[in-house]
Amino acid sequence: MQGENSSSLNVKLTVLSVKRGGTRGEIAYIDLSNGSSLSVFTAIILQEGISPGEELSEARIDELKEKSELLAAEKRGISLLARSQHSAYGLKVKLLRRGFSESVITRVLEGFEESGLVDDRAYCESWLCSRLERHPEGSSALIGGLRKRGIKRELAEDMVQEIVTPQVEEECARRVIEKLKRSASLSNSKMISRLSSRGFSYRLIRAVLDLDEGLL
Repeated sequence: MQGENSSSLNVKLTVLSVKRGGTRGEIAYIDLSNGSSLSVFTAIILQEGISPGEELSEARIDELKEKSELLAAEKRGISLLARSQHSAYGLKVKLLRRGFSESVITRVLEGFEESGLVDDRAYCESWLCSRLERHPEGSSALIGGLRKRGIKRELAEDMVQEIVTPQVEEECARRVIEKLKRSASLSNSKMISRLSSRGFSYRLIRAVLDLDEGLL
């Protein structure tokens, strides 16, 4: 939500008119005495009590712009979260792509984290359960997947350790083996390669394929 920067440090501009626009009147257009205009959310105008005849300093205009950007970022963030769960990093990236400033995004994320709308621990749990169901992998690959999504290494490792127990990881490896056997006839060496590429340890691969240690 941007307006034209037209005031100097020592000049106050008079509000000539305030007009509502947008599809539901959610945007207010403020005409100023130097011929410039400013567009902000109507909710901000009502909250601040801006009306024709009022004088606005450059600092006040900048404050209105920032408050409007903050509200716009919050609305966009909530819209994105309504569609799917996001990590703090993932939401930050999407808001940056939509042109919001990093300082505003930081404030929005802080508010979302305090209210529980953004919870990286819950995101990790959800992502891991979904990933294991759709694309079973070993611990190292899962940690790498979380790291790519902006999750800090310590949290990624803790969550994988908590959710992917040795029994769960072994079951995942056996599911991969069964799928590979149905799709193609693979030698032990190729089977090992496929399992390794999915992040399973050689120790686990040896156990589920019932191989002698010397074959790995």
